[in-house]
Amino acid sequence: MDIAAEALARLGKTDEEIADSLGISVATLNNWKREKPSFLASISRGKEDPDDQAEKSLFKLVTGFEITETTLVGAPSADGKMVPQKIQKTTRVVPPNVTAIGFWLKNRRPRKWRDKIEFSGSVEHKLPMTIEEIDAEIERVARERKKRLAEKGDE
Repeated sequence: MDIAAEALARLGKTDEEIADSLGISVATLNNWKREKPSFLASISRGKEDPDDQAEKSLFKLVTGFEITETTLVGAPSADGKMVPQKIQKTTRVVPPNVTAIGFWLKNRRPRKWRDKIEFSGSVEHKLPMTIEEIDAEIERVARERKKRLAEKGDE
C-alpha cells in the first residue's frame, strides 16, 4: 500500500482521492497515517514533488517569465494542400500576475500583507450630550412647543 499511496500522491492526488483510489475511507487513510509511520512517510514523499512544482510555478507567476511559441508557417500548394515553409519562433513576455503576487506576499509576509488588520487598545466614544442634557433639551423643546401652541390659541 505504501508504494501505491506514494505514487498517487506524486500524481498530485488529495487525501480524499488517494483513499478513493485505494478503496478505503478517508478515516481509514488517516488512521493508517497515524498508525503506520512508513505509510505517512510514503504519502509525504509523494507530495513533495508536486508541491515543489507548484511553488516554482507560483514563483514564475509572481516574477513574470518569457515563453517561446513555435508555429509552422505554410503556404498552399498548387493542389490546395498546405505545405510547410518554415518554423517560426516567437518569444512572448508574460507579465507578473497581481493575484499571484498578493497570494505570495500574504503567505510569505503575513504580518505586513494580511487582509485582517489587528487593533489593540480601546476606543472611547463620547456622546455630544449626556443623558441628563438630552432629557433637559427634550423638556425645553416641549415647553417651547407648548408655549407656541398657547400663543396660537390666543390669536
